[in-house]
Amino acid sequence: MLQVVDLSANAVAVIHREEHCLLNRVGEVPRYFPRKNQLEDMAIATGGAVFEEEGLDLNLEDVQVHDLGEVGEVISKHDAILLNAKVTKLKLKKITKQLDTTSEYEMEKLNERLAKLSDKLAVLKVGGTSDAEVNEKKTVTNVLNAKRAAVEEGIVLGARGLLCFEVGYDAVLGNFVNTVETGIIDPAKFVRTALLTAAGIASLTTAEVVVTEIPTGEKNPGMGGMGVGMGD
Repeated sequence: MLQVVDLSANAVAVIHREEHCLLNRVGEVPRYFPRKNQLEDMAIATGGAVFEEEGLDLNLEDVQVHDLGEVGEVISKHDAILLNAKVTKLKLKKITKQLDTTSEYEMEKLNERLAKLSDKLAVLKVGGTSDAEVNEKKTVTNVLNAKRAAVEEGIVLGARGLLCFEVGYDAVLGNFVNTVETGIIDPAKFVRTALLTAAGIASLTTAEVVVTEIPTGEKNPGMGGMGVGMGD
């Protein structure tokens, strides 16, 4: 892993890839993130080594095959996803030991690094023998959207349990249960946006007047006149 790749090195990498001598991937690490940490995490995930400009212990001329990282597949557009990466528990413990820090900001960043290295990827293929079964794809889409919302802002007690002192409605059982004991959760973003929407609607009740548009339905056109026959 190199911090900076010049144009000549990039051209050589492209030639090797086109001639199938050495399959490789050249990417750029964002400058506004801790570059060293990102390169170290990529090296941990691929089993490679990081070559830095400062404190370089290994010359590029002495690089061996075992210094190169290896990964099953790389998906990259704006972000890079390393598939089939072999991350050992020993390497994860190295980052875990760094969590013994007094800085809350550093702990948050270290937890993000651990989450990315230990994350798993699943491919869901939804199909069916009829249109009704294929429409079940919407259920999977809703689940994925809920997961993304939970990752963004965390989770809270579900089934309105946060608003009703841990009591919520279980749609599966059809009765009210303790959401803490049953493990029913909702994305915090879902509850937050619902409260904002409800507050916006409730504010209309305190207004003296509400301005809205009167719907004007288009009149149905009348029947056209009968045409004159050829024989008339």
